[in-house]
Amino acid sequence: MNTPATVQKIASESLDTIRASHECLRWLSALGRAIQDDLSTGKGHVAKDLAAVVQYLAEEQCSILNAEIGQGATKLKAMALSA
Repeated sequence: MNTPATVQKIASESLDTIRASHECLRWLSALGRAIQDDLSTGKGHVAKDLAAVVQYLAEEQCSILNAEIGQGATKLKAMALSA
């Protein structure tokens, strides 16, 4: 299993995960700014709903990353054992 193609695949999958996580963080940042703006105007009409979206996205991304970390660790461990 320790072939250049396998290493390339693991690296490519890791890069995809990092890119998706970066995008999610950009969304969370935008939502945080929207919440801050809503609260700073004294209205706070949508802050509660936006905070729920932030919580959902953060929890979902953490779950995805946990799974990806586990899968990546398993693949790397298998490569080390086969060497």
